[in-house]
Amino acid sequence: MELLFKDVFNLYSTDIYLPYNNINSVDKSEWCHDVNLKDFDSYIKNYGNPCSKLNHIRFTVVLERNEEKICLKIFYLEKNRRLSKKFFKKTTRIQFITYRIKDSAVFYGSVDNYHRKRGSSKYLRRFVFGQKDIIMDMVRELRYVHGRKEVVDEINLIKDVESPVKKFIEIISEGKGSDSETLYKFILEKQGVKYPNNVMSFVDSQSPTVNKKNRETFGGKYIDAFMSLRGYKGKKIKRVLHSVNSFNSQAFNNLIDFFGLSYVLDTSTDEELRDIFQYKDLNNFLVRKPFKSNFNRIEKLNIFKICLLGVKGSLDSISIMDHLNFHSRINKFEKCKWLSKDVNGFMSEHILWSDKVSSYDNGDFNRVYSKNFIIGVENIIKGDKTKFLPVVLKNSEEYNEESIIQSNCVRTYVKRPESLIISLRDVGNSNERVTIEYRIKFDGKILELNRVQSLGRFNSRLDDYWNYPIKLLDDRIYNMVKDGLFTDLGVEVNFNNVKIKSGYKVNEVTISKVLPMNNDVSITNYKIEWEYDEKINAIGYKSNEFNIYVNDIDMDF
Repeated sequence: MELLFKDVFNLYSTDIYLPYNNINSVDKSEWCHDVNLKDFDSYIKNYGNPCSKLNHIRFTVVLERNEEKICLKIFYLEKNRRLSKKFFKKTTRIQFITYRIKDSAVFYGSVDNYHRKRGSSKYLRRFVFGQKDIIMDMVRELRYVHGRKEVVDEINLIKDVESPVKKFIEIISEGKGSDSETLYKFILEKQGVKYPNNVMSFVDSQSPTVNKKNRETFGGKYIDAFMSLRGYKGKKIKRVLHSVNSFNSQAFNNLIDFFGLSYVLDTSTDEELRDIFQYKDLNNFLVRKPFKSNFNRIEKLNIFKICLLGVKGSLDSISIMDHLNFHSRINKFEKCKWLSKDVNGFMSEHILWSDKVSSYDNGDFNRVYSKNFIIGVENIIKGDKTKFLPVVLKNSEEYNEESIIQSNCVRTYVKRPESLIISLRDVGNSNERVTIEYRIKFDGKILELNRVQSLGRFNSRLDDYWNYPIKLLDDRIYNMVKDGLFTDLGVEVNFNNVKIKSGYKVNEVTISKVLPMNNDVSITNYKIEWEYDEKINAIGYKSNEFNIYVNDIDMDF
């Protein structure tokens, strides 16, 4: 094949260890590290040294062609030899995009450990527009390679990281351009597709994708085939699809599941429907069927308006789910109407409903954790310009105070066995704080803690100011769990002069799944509960009665 572009660079790392141990070393079996060297000469010099650990990484970017195809490939090779060992462990990988000239077909994939006769792993797919942006994937890979190159001073870097991809596109498109849009439109034209001006909005619309058979049914018209595959009908949807800048069907599908297709189309304007299709939040936008109630016409319209604010990002989608949860809870005891239809009204109603739910819970709760764990968590965290104090919330009073200051519903979490709440506060202004939930899990042997949500006042999302202290807190929690300091978990409840003390228990839930070839597989999940769960849940409401699953987060604060 004709070589059009090639770039190779190597990374070398040599860790040299002393041939003896320090007599004062805590672990006499550990080798004493001396120095780490990054140059090629040190790598070669210590090639036969048993007191060294060697690592060699080579990246090769290749663009080549022949009369049948044009290929862009990235080769990866790593050779690693552990300390005191004789032989190297070799790892290889190739990632590629291939354009077949005769029919303008594009293929992409990878091969792991291609140097092996057996044991290699191959992945090959024919590209169908809408699966994913394969050009951007290749650009990301080149940026990663380029980033590794920047640590090697001796190498002349490629001035333009994307130059191999641009050259690849220029050759395929016969000089019409060098960006991904040029390539995709060129391929679609070669395949006889009648695409809209905004076709790039659908480049990663994912399954179901429009293939050749679908297009031929509609005379090559992309939007018509796209709508048919997804069950979309009507001039309004077609008009809006021709104007979107991006496409995500998640919010639309969930809204029509809750409100009905005709209601969504009749109630929303073209601009609002376009916002729904362009939903960009990384969290799932979910409105679950169990929350459908006998809302009157005005309430239903109000809920729809609030959902539109969630689509636009003015409200957190998890807060909307929490609001629906409260509505279901309150209506079990008294009539409750959804009156809010804007951000301020929603916030006020959210706090009011949180208070109502809390009023059903008359018990005074005290959560019990091991003393060493609390002491370890509540050490000051030092930032660049200020200090932060993590406070483990331990009783109803502290939970209620946090709810009042943060204007959230964290007070309702005090009895949830699987939730550990930490209030991370700015020492200079204790009202500047973040409410953090760590989910308590059992892995079959020990308790674990995983952070599932971190929100500011009014459940607002955090700015970059909090990233550093939260990361340090995560590391602190992880190390304490690793060191076995998180062991105790219990609750003490005072209710009408009755005291209940309870530890925790773990219930095993076994789920059977049938896999292909009729193989039955049993999966065991572990659920954290209070030891006297029935008694504790009788005080007020059941904390796990209205679970909403959104990315493993049950409710927002």
